[in-house]
Amino acid sequence: ISIKRSFEAFFLKAYALADSSLDASCSSTVISLLEDALRCPSDRLRKGQALNNLGSVYVDCNKLDAAADCYINALKIRHT
Repeated sequence: ISIKRSFEAFFLKAYALADSSLDASCSSTVISLLEDALRCPSDRLRKGQALNNLGSVYVDCNKLDAAADCYINALKIRHT
């Protein structure tokens, strides 16, 4: 059996976790999941969504430089 890393699996798990908890400790898990998602193959639209979501989590954690980097990288992605 071969298990492949899936962008959708990481992305959706991060989304569900972020949506279900305001606990600050969950933020590090959400960040990790979104970073894992970004390392998986996916289309540019989904990568942009993940970067935007990651930026939002960084804002919530008051990591504004990291958030700005995510937002800038998301804006650089051109969806075709």
